[in-house]
Amino acid sequence: MSLVSVAGITMRTFWIALSVLLFVQAYVAIVKGKPIMLFLSRKLAELHEHEKLMMGNEWEKQKKVSAGGQAFVGVIALFNAWMMGDEPFVFTAFPDLFFILIVLMVFMNITVYVQSRKVDRGTVKKGYTLKMLVVSFIIGLVFFGVVNFALLTLIS
Repeated sequence: MSLVSVAGITMRTFWIALSVLLFVQAYVAIVKGKPIMLFLSRKLAELHEHEKLMMGNEWEKQKKVSAGGQAFVGVIALFNAWMMGDEPFVFTAFPDLFFILIVLMVFMNITVYVQSRKVDRGTVKKGYTLKMLVVSFIIGLVFFGVVNFALLTLIS
């Protein structure tokens, strides 16, 4: 973010670039059947194939939900680009934002760990993707609320 700020990129350009990246990722995931990251790492590709084999039908559903989610966030980024002006991108690093980032990273790793255990134990059953989507949505809303509350508290 600091590099983007120093480069003099405008807010609108930043959000458009982010939306294009998200749309490309969603497209590649649907057309190629793999996320872009799997083309960069052989180990991730092997893990991906293992999950695909173990999850069966639920893997296909999960792929579609993931690509749809990326496309949805891309639409939100386009909306942000439309709402933003051409002022320069300015990133101010608050110490509290680093704490929120660390909490998010820990939470994401715990989620991946739990899912990997479910896949390896063969406990992923029909309806798993829908349940995962609902739980992720609720947790995302709570996290979004906490982050916005923290930011509003910092600003005022």
